[in-house]
Amino acid sequence: MPEILETFPVEERETKNGGLMIYRRYKIAYHFLAEDGSRVTAVVVGEASDTSDKATNKCLSIAYKYAMLQIFAIPTEDIEDPDRENAESDGKAKNFPKNPIEAHLERSALMGALGVLLTEKTPDGGAYFTEEEKSGYRERAKQTGPYPPGLAILEQMKAEIAEKLEQRKKDYGGKDE
Repeated sequence: MPEILETFPVEERETKNGGLMIYRRYKIAYHFLAEDGSRVTAVVVGEASDTSDKATNKCLSIAYKYAMLQIFAIPTEDIEDPDRENAESDGKAKNFPKNPIEAHLERSALMGALGVLLTEKTPDGGAYFTEEEKSGYRERAKQTGPYPPGLAILEQMKAEIAEKLEQRKKDYGGKDE
């Protein structure tokens, strides 16, 4: 059951040949319901461009594929992005990876790693990070996208958190247990 969480502004870009390219993005939650009333939700961003009227359909289609990949951990080597066939952009959209599915999966893995680091417990069950710190990191992470600049920011955050965690573990170890 899809639910559109956010509709981003429609962008019009010029193609190499001077034509018009329509670029669409949606943030969508796909809710998968079970007979017992439980559900699993995958939140994905679909994006696509087209020179005719198919940008929205392509966008929704790739968002659904991303959701399936997340929920069922489907290998991604041969999955084509439907936006590829009409990618005539004039180069204004920078830093897009060759395989957007891999970029989304890499972002998901980095977000998971951040969560693991931030929730690590002290030997006595306490927290190394305050709720305020965790909230700040989560908010920063939410602002990143799955493309190279966003992935680089997440990598930096991961290194920063890991370094702080290591220092706090050392500091904690120095206290009498």
